[in-house]
Amino acid sequence: MSRPHPRAQVVEADPAGAFVVSVAYSADGRRLACGSMGGCVAVFDVASQRLLHTLPGLSMAVRGLSWGGAEGGGSSLAAACDDGHVHVYNGESGQLLADCAGHKGAALCVSLSPSAAACVSGGADGSLRLWEARSGRCSQALAAEHGEAVWGVAHSPGGAHVASVSDDRSIGLFAVA
Repeated sequence: MSRPHPRAQVVEADPAGAFVVSVAYSADGRRLACGSMGGCVAVFDVASQRLLHTLPGLSMAVRGLSWGGAEGGGSSLAAACDDGHVHVYNGESGQLLADCAGHKGAALCVSLSPSAAACVSGGADGSLRLWEARSGRCSQALAAEHGEAVWGVAHSPGGAHVASVSDDRSIGLFAVA
């Protein structure tokens, strides 16, 4: 990864000019993805600050982004959207790999496992869902769901556990592997 610039660099994050609400670095630090209220996910090369491509198939706000971990090569990119879906892409090519549907309301956050084989999402409906990242199948609705919107999820470094935070002021810890 290149060294940080001594002075902040500002780059237009959404080619259409929509308000940007999510951002994530790839595991190797070479790519940066930004999600907007207009449903755009723009993928940038960090070193050159060039827009590489935008991801297809999104029409509503993208509130959460997560790249696959180093174990999976770091090229999978998941986007949590206001349409209740989590979309999983090859972040390098922009190809849609899976469309995960199941939240009743907006999907607010997402985390890909270190292997990029699974992802977990949290929703405005207070639910947590574990997805197979290649098929889009919901493999588990995690027990002890939050009573209010789930705004953050994260996998443990080994991928065996998931943590979540919610408007109900709770932290959830779940075994997933």
